[in-house]
Amino acid sequence: MSKLKIPFGLRDGQLLAATNVTNGLACGCFCPGCGARLVAKRPKEKVAHFAHHSAESCVTGYETALHLAAKQALLKRREIFVPAIAVAKRLYDEGTGFEAIATKEIQAKLITLDSVEDESREYEGIVPDIIATYKGKLLFVEIAVTHFVDEPKLAKLQKLKIPTLEIDLSHAPELPTLAEIEEMVVSDNSNRTWLINPRQQALQQKVDDEARQSLEDRVVRKLKSKLLMRGEHDNYMRLTDTEKLQIEIAATGLTYNDLSSFIGKKVRGGRSFGVRPDVWQAAIFRNFICPERTWIFDVDEVCFWLANHLTLTRPFPNAEKVAVWDYLISLVEVGVLERYGGQSFSVIEDIP
Repeated sequence: MSKLKIPFGLRDGQLLAATNVTNGLACGCFCPGCGARLVAKRPKEKVAHFAHHSAESCVTGYETALHLAAKQALLKRREIFVPAIAVAKRLYDEGTGFEAIATKEIQAKLITLDSVEDESREYEGIVPDIIATYKGKLLFVEIAVTHFVDEPKLAKLQKLKIPTLEIDLSHAPELPTLAEIEEMVVSDNSNRTWLINPRQQALQQKVDDEARQSLEDRVVRKLKSKLLMRGEHDNYMRLTDTEKLQIEIAATGLTYNDLSSFIGKKVRGGRSFGVRPDVWQAAIFRNFICPERTWIFDVDEVCFWLANHLTLTRPFPNAEKVAVWDYLISLVEVGVLERYGGQSFSVIEDIP
């Protein structure tokens, strides 16, 4: 982009396009950057623009022209589209595997400004490009053409805690019209970001608190549930084998007659779980075979669950794995389970 061509000239404090003034030096316009006299040029096959009358051209004319055009647009329209404020927080508890996610958003919207200042003024060492007010509160607008807000300036803005919006005009046409700049400054929602917004910080704190509280509530409920289940399990473990069997069969939704031909199988290591084989075999039916969902499980998974549900009392090394393997294979033989290679199984038909 050639910075020697200037899209707008100043005359009597007003920013004008080359198409709206007399051609040549008679335009009476001056450079927004250096103040030198300009010449209006309106070639037939090119976009109208301004150039410096003298041989030397300044390097600030183009950027200053866009800054002034942006301020002029806001002075004219007294409105600006502000982007959304979206915040989120995700927390994870390793002990339970629970996570909590909280989000909040303030929608983007077109706001009507109370005022836009004609003259720039300093605020504790910084001069914002545009100073406006909205609902009685200050709003800074920074216009970025070739230079964006740097870290030192951002640090000063953060101390002020005044909402600051940065609008990116670096993709403006080489020689934009005033109408194009007005659209880019006032209405375009794709070229602006919040540099500072105290509402975003407050909203983030609220979301952080909500996520933390949600996770704490879930963890506490889980712990209470585990304590309750632990108490129930202790009561279960004090029952006789016959009473345990009755509970396991009742939990399947079937009757003893329905299950009698599938449980009580004599297998190697049959006493590996501290109860009669029909008890732990009914427990397998209840937890792995009768649930409505279809799933694949393996010998290790069944052994792990039984060891926590009952009491592991293996009579020889790996006895529990041998016992479960033999029992699951017996169910394959009668058409209840299907083997998926290795030691994995799946239910293939409903229980009679």
